[in-house]
Amino acid sequence: MTTQTDDFPRAAPNADDPVGTLLATAAHHANAEIWSEAASCYQEALSIAPDCAEAAFGLGLIFECSGQHEAALRKLALAAELHPENGLYWRMLGIALSGSGEFDASLAAFEASLECDPAEEQTFLHIVESKFLLERFEDVVAAVNAMPLLQVRHPVLLILQASSLLALGQLQEARHAVRCGVGLFPDSAEMLAFAEVVHRGVSG
Repeated sequence: MTTQTDDFPRAAPNADDPVGTLLATAAHHANAEIWSEAASCYQEALSIAPDCAEAAFGLGLIFECSGQHEAALRKLALAAELHPENGLYWRMLGIALSGSGEFDASLAAFEASLECDPAEEQTFLHIVESKFLLERFEDVVAAVNAMPLLQVRHPVLLILQASSLLALGQLQEARHAVRCGVGLFPDSAEMLAFAEVVHRGVSG
């Protein structure tokens, strides 16, 4: 899972708010990629306030980045449970679940994230990818068709749609999706490589 330092929760230091101060210090360490110090601050914050979603989330991100997947899932799930209205918490939980091969659970997390942030395009991409990994190919095709404005911004959607159409045996429709993709993204190495693979496979 790729984590940006901007993903980590932030709070302003406040002598009257030890948890807020710990969160601010943790974010400072995370910015500097001093992960052990950041993790210590988040853990201390949780020891003071076990219901602190921000601390659970920050600690979950650090665990995931360090390869401690089970611990990461527990903390990210806790953050989402404590603050279910936060789309970012659900999205990062979904990414972690997907990385562990738990695609049904990751899809549910991404759908919860989209309910919180309906305009978040990355979440929609994750949902389509999860459906593809679950071999829900008809759902993938329908989802991409329903979002024409996103098709022109994200080549991966047309790649997933064409791949699903191929899996469904709909070769003509797959070719059309590929042609659309190449037309929209003539400079995309990913799209051009995929088009070549499709051409060889269909022609072979």
